[in-house]
Amino acid sequence: MKPKTIANCTRSLVKGGAKNGIRLGARGIHEFRTAKISFGNSVGSCEAVLLPGTRVFAQASAAIGEPSDSRPGEGAFTISVWVSPAATGEMVGSSEKPSAIARTLERMFKENRAVDLESLCIKFGELAWILRVDVHVIEMNGCLQDTAALAVLGALLTFQRPQAEIDVNTDELVVLPLAECTPVELHLFHLPAVMSFALCDEILLAEPCQEEEDILPGKLLVGINDSKELCHLHLTHPIEQELLLEATKLAQAQCLDRLNMLKGLVEEVKTQREVPIYKRPQGPRATGTVLSLSALETSSRNRSEKKPSIKYLSPLITASDINMLEELCIL
Repeated sequence: MKPKTIANCTRSLVKGGAKNGIRLGARGIHEFRTAKISFGNSVGSCEAVLLPGTRVFAQASAAIGEPSDSRPGEGAFTISVWVSPAATGEMVGSSEKPSAIARTLERMFKENRAVDLESLCIKFGELAWILRVDVHVIEMNGCLQDTAALAVLGALLTFQRPQAEIDVNTDELVVLPLAECTPVELHLFHLPAVMSFALCDEILLAEPCQEEEDILPGKLLVGINDSKELCHLHLTHPIEQELLLEATKLAQAQCLDRLNMLKGLVEEVKTQREVPIYKRPQGPRATGTVLSLSALETSSRNRSEKKPSIKYLSPLITASDINMLEELCIL
């Protein structure tokens, strides 16, 4: 597709203003954009906005499948990126932005081992959780990697999956419904975030807009996690060492501020969504078996008379018995 046409006067305005410390939108050369984060009604959904004009939505989901042959004791983690044609003005499949965003996210979250994939394994070499995050770019005005990384991290932090285990007696997979168990959250080793800079004659412009990205020759991406460690670095233009250190210090401070803001918002969402088992609504359960007291005493007496197996010791009180006792206490 034909590249976007930019007027020469606009090029001169952006380059000349950057050299004099003046930017489009009246921001300083080291001033970052304002970030806003919101969460949807479903678990694992997050929308990140960088004002003005960049909006990305991420949705996390999981399904049970087979692990890879090279890593039989781990689950899988995939990231797919879709850019709306209304945001880019280009036809579907003609833009290189989705692949560029996906490569950055995979390096930050997959190659740096941000997600604990071993905790997603259900049965070694046979069953594991397949984690997937779908990223949708709704509006675009520069800094797509910054916004997408923030949305993906928010989706992973708020995602919950049901409990799944292998029955030792029947060797069958048992997936407990969310109404009957406490949801399982993802375990993350570290929380990464990324900041982008535009380069113009040894001058750093923090989080450029779309016109600045298209006009200025160089771009720098710096990823920092919550432990103040450098987890991602991408350069499209050679720069001096002092300038790289300056960009790293600026990115470190801004990444920590955004990660702290995200942590606070996630804790608020978890507090609102968390419903303990003893606070479940009264009434008949949609799943499970409801036992009477006489049935509970009979079943407990029968189990105590049986000899336990050597391979598996069955408990005297099962999960269904505990659920029945909880309902009696509530009533």
